[in-house]
Amino acid sequence: MDIDRDALDICRKNISEFELNNIDIVQLDVTQIDTNSKWCKLFDTVILNPPFGTKNNPGIDMAFLKAACLLSKNAVVSFHKRATFEHVEKIAKQLGMNVDRLAKMKFDVPNMYRHHKLVMKQIDVDCFRFTPNK
Repeated sequence: MDIDRDALDICRKNISEFELNNIDIVQLDVTQIDTNSKWCKLFDTVILNPPFGTKNNPGIDMAFLKAACLLSKNAVVSFHKRATFEHVEKIAKQLGMNVDRLAKMKFDVPNMYRHHKLVMKQIDVDCFRFTPNK
C-alpha cells in the first residue's frame, strides 16, 4: 500500500521478479485510514517503512504506524529511528499493541531534500514487530 504510483510499480516488478504470490498492492493514502475503512483488519501482516524525517511533517511516522495497526489482523513489522524507541513503545501501548525489537541496523539515507546537508547519512534504525494484546 502506497500513495506513490511509481513505488507501487517497483513493488510489482519485484513481486514478479521474485515470483511471489498472495501479495495485495493498493494505492491509498494511509493517513486517511480510520476505524470505518473497508481496509481495517483486512491484512494478516503489514510491513511498514514510514518516513523517518519528521521535520516538515511532525508525527507522520506515528500516523503511519497507527494506520498499519488498523489495517493488520495479526502483526505489523516496521522500521523506526532508534532515537524514537521510547515514543514508539508509548504509542504502541496506547494502540493496544505489544512491541518486540527484531533487529538493530543502520540505514544509509541519501541526500534527497534541500534541507539535507550531507551526501549520505547513516541512521540507526530498529525493526519492530507489533502484535495485538490478547
